[in-house]
Amino acid sequence: MKSEDISALERLKSNGCVQIDQGEVIDKVFNALKWNGFYQTSRTAILLLSLVNIALTAASVVFIGKPVDHKCRRLQSLNITIQDVSYDFTLNRSSIPYEISYTQCSVDVRNGSDLVFTSSCRDGYDYTESMTSSFVAEWDLVCNEESFSDISQTVLVVGEMFGCLFLTRFADRYGRKVSFIVTSLLFLAANMTCAFSPDFIFYLVFRFITGLSVACSQQLSYIMMIEMMPTEHRALPEKLSSFLWPVSLLCLCLVAYLTKELSWHYTQLCLSMFAIYVIFLWWITDESIRWLCAVKRYKEVEKLVKKIARINRVDPQDALDLLRTNGLSPLESNGVDRDYNNKEVLISPTMIDVHSSHPDKKLSVFIKNRNLFKVTVVSCYSW
Repeated sequence: MKSEDISALERLKSNGCVQIDQGEVIDKVFNALKWNGFYQTSRTAILLLSLVNIALTAASVVFIGKPVDHKCRRLQSLNITIQDVSYDFTLNRSSIPYEISYTQCSVDVRNGSDLVFTSSCRDGYDYTESMTSSFVAEWDLVCNEESFSDISQTVLVVGEMFGCLFLTRFADRYGRKVSFIVTSLLFLAANMTCAFSPDFIFYLVFRFITGLSVACSQQLSYIMMIEMMPTEHRALPEKLSSFLWPVSLLCLCLVAYLTKELSWHYTQLCLSMFAIYVIFLWWITDESIRWLCAVKRYKEVEKLVKKIARINRVDPQDALDLLRTNGLSPLESNGVDRDYNNKEVLISPTMIDVHSSHPDKKLSVFIKNRNLFKVTVVSCYSW
């Protein structure tokens, strides 16, 4: 906030004006509506399902990309010239003094203990399980290409990084609800498409889109849960998510066990179906009251307050009075209310600290704050 704005606020305070913190007002509104009522409980449960999605997505590669025991497939022919004599080692004639062996990643020709010739598995591999039991076996991501099987997880994490950095900003512009639903639907579509991947490149592309969308969806679900609760209870979603993460992994193990005899495509499809509920999100989720107040859509705020009160079976009048008294309603949306203990009330349209000298929330400002940057780096490394 500029210095002249701070000075203006100080003059208003000295003249007997009262500055209203919008966040505190909304906290009182939630308490008046019964913050732990059925509305908050049911919506929190729905939003927590996004954590199930990210847990299943992150750990699914353990099963759909599992390593499978293998060895080189028997060659149709192998002609080698040794000391001006040409041998076809696939004929297995007793007169040939050499032995051919098929290992995991090579075809070796030996004379006793001496290695005479070695070659890669030119005709592919034979697996101890079905080739569709894992995408590693289906696309031969073994031996020299073994590292490619890990790239799928790297691509997912890179997608999550870009999703958190760039997609979440749309929530401030277009609202929490719209952004959450769009990214959730994108996740469902991309994750299901992965199950029908014809090749590894196709799978990587949609794995990236999956990470891009699931991270943004999960972050927005946290934001919506936090903004739906009073400040003193904001730690509750994190406590619930800490419990839900291992439960999600247990569900993953159960699905993997039930589909162990099937193709990895079916396992992937079953896991993606955990997010089928996102199709109905438009009708079972609501916009954040805090965001609606920040953009001054007060009619929608009152409508949502009445809906919450009806579901929680409480009288909405106290909450509506708090909104109207503090200028957060269509009746008092000009920012000034004359009827508040006979004092003029100044409504702060945002929840930014008035004493902050850095209202600019750009990334450069974040990096320049050494303590905040240091804590973030350590937290990310620990994660």
